Amino acid sequence: MVSVDLSYEVLYLFFKVSVIYESGKKCGEIPKELPRLGKALARGSQYKNLAEAVMQSPNLKKAVENHLCSVTAKECKKLCSTKDPSFLRAPTKDRLMNFSWESVGKELQNKAPLLHRCLIAAVNPSMSSSCPVRNPGICMAASILLKLHDKSMSLVPYVISSILKTGKTSKKVTISLWTFK
Repeated sequence: MVSVDLSYEVLYLFFKVSVIYESGKKCGEIPKELPRLGKALARGSQYKNLAEAVMQSPNLKKAVENHLCSVTAKECKKLCSTKDPSFLRAPTKDRLMNFSWESVGKELQNKAPLLHRCLIAAVNPSMSSSCPVRNPGICMAASILLKLHDKSMSLVPYVISSILKTGKTSKKVTISLWTFK
């Protein structure tokens, strides 16, 4: 059993934290830059309030951002893995025939949920992430970013190129759309 005792003195603006483990008691002080977080923890605040308190500290905010970037990189690596091939990897006849934005969205939700949520937040935070059919632009953006990460992640760019070719788009427009240099 773990119990936490948070006490603070307003006059000196420091927080002393005592954590009682089964094996003993550990004491320490919360850094001066984190008084809001200490108060939020002491009050048993909602997660949203705790998250806001964390983001008030520049050092803690940077650590959280670095962690989120690390998680996103791992998700992209998982999507590009050859051990568990992605639906987005190299176009085959079967994949082209069974292509749908919904299948791309579901794969993003399953294998890269943080990347998917970040793209949705960039576009429209109120948009539901549970319905990938409404998000073909997000699926397309994720696919283009993944193609930059790994050139074999080419199903969506191949489908879009096929659509443009079927629509009699000129070669010059098609080439300029897919040149990322």
